[in-house]
Amino acid sequence: FKMVFTIGLLFFLTAAVNAQQSPSLTVDVKTPSGNSQTSSYTISVNGVPWFFSTSDLYITCHGVTYSSGNSTLLFTGQAKSTKSNNLGTYESTVLQYKTTETPATPVEFEFRVYQDQAKIVFAQTFPQGIASAAVNVTLEDSRNMVSTSFPALRPTSI
Repeated sequence: FKMVFTIGLLFFLTAAVNAQQSPSLTVDVKTPSGNSQTSSYTISVNGVPWFFSTSDLYITCHGVTYSSGNSTLLFTGQAKSTKSNNLGTYESTVLQYKTTETPATPVEFEFRVYQDQAKIVFAQTFPQGIASAAVNVTLEDSRNMVSTSFPALRPTSI
């Protein structure tokens, strides 16, 4: 099961950059260190930070929410590579996590940076699938609530 979110930052940047050049986009990912399980990321345009991550990573499966903030969603690794698809060539950074349940549910949070198009694609992949992803079946309006937290972005101006 894969969920993909696309943010075409080019539309937001048109007034801020020279129309003759495509802006340079970068994603700086900091992986967990010490006892922390939380990753953080910053999206920069032409070297200037525009967006920061805002929260711990979390997913809901089997009716339980697992979070990097309380160490129930555990960081297992990071992978970087250059790939291409029908949108073009991109730099991929994948954060790999798994839940503490038995058996564990692995999840991958991916950043795809397409420099030629000034675009970033965010993807969540559940390599073994995900079960019961509803936030909380006891909440009346749970179908309208988010069961994962990627990407969670805050503009630098706020």
